[in-house]
Amino acid sequence: MIGPFRLHLLLIILVFFLTACNLADTPVAPVAQDGIRNDLTAPETPLSERNTNMTIEGENLPGKLLFVQRGSIWLWQDKQGRPLFGDGVAWQPTWSPDGTQIAYIERGESYSDVMIADQNGAHVAQLTFNGSTQPIHSRARVCSSIWAFYPAWSPSNDQIVISSQYRPPSCPPDSPAMEYNLALYTLSAPDGQRQMLYADDSAHSERAIYAPDGVVLAVTRAETGPNGKQQIHRLNRFTSQVEPFPGAPISSYDPVFSPDGAWLIFAARDGEQTDIWVLPGNPAAGSSPTPLRLTSLGTARAPAFSPDGRKIAFLAIPEGKEGFDLWVADLSIDNSSALRIDKPRQVTQGMRLDADSGISWAR
Repeated sequence: MIGPFRLHLLLIILVFFLTACNLADTPVAPVAQDGIRNDLTAPETPLSERNTNMTIEGENLPGKLLFVQRGSIWLWQDKQGRPLFGDGVAWQPTWSPDGTQIAYIERGESYSDVMIADQNGAHVAQLTFNGSTQPIHSRARVCSSIWAFYPAWSPSNDQIVISSQYRPPSCPPDSPAMEYNLALYTLSAPDGQRQMLYADDSAHSERAIYAPDGVVLAVTRAETGPNGKQQIHRLNRFTSQVEPFPGAPISSYDPVFSPDGAWLIFAARDGEQTDIWVLPGNPAAGSSPTPLRLTSLGTARAPAFSPDGRKIAFLAIPEGKEGFDLWVADLSIDNSSALRIDKPRQVTQGMRLDADSGISWAR
């Protein structure tokens, strides 16, 4: 049997359970795996009961960005942001490569499913059916449900990789439910046919992202032991060979490739600070490049490249504030061919965005 969840994953699932069951009237603020508050809070007034025409204004950005506030997916386009859809249950959105569809996680009680919407937020398809018909708030429901996380499209636009369990929890009588490790699966779009891509008895396979070549994926691997390490690994889609991504430090996660595959940017913890770092996206065999720190805010994670590769966006907590906001910075190449960024600019103010849902940026 694949081993039980690590503590930080239990925290995430516990918060999902509590918010879905409306057991708490006050916001829940768990600690994410990076030690930074994640602001995965109980939803406020649903979008259906709010003015869905509300907008916020800020920097004029190319393309279109998705991010999440309290289970509602927002769209930033040109110089305006507005809620697109979600009603308190939608998380972890990601644009398809052609920018016409959005894969995302819909949360229910003791489970989550992978859904597809069109670019306007209208329902297109449901790819997983992880819920249960057992009574709500019951142990039987917990023991018959599965979670899905972190959808990411393949460059060919016809598959989505997700992180999920092999089967519902093991529930011995008079014992706590024991979740199986998170493994990687591919789902065909739009029919949802599921195939295991990679599983590890000693680790969870968390967020994964395709390289532009469609062969290599960068995967956050988290060992299950009490002192388990979390580190970005490189997975060959066809051979299932997995190894630490060359140069990726311990406590690295949130990987994303540049549009041309030349760079991998990610979040990593350094002492009490978490910032955005960069490595070559396709390092030579046997090499061990040194990661370069791009930000110095100390609370930055969830990076995303602009579609033209000239900017990055990320989430960070402003100094002296609480909760994540959207930031952006211009990119350049210095005389040593290293990637650099200009001074980051804060785009939103006081939105308390969901860091684990991250950002997705398309044309």
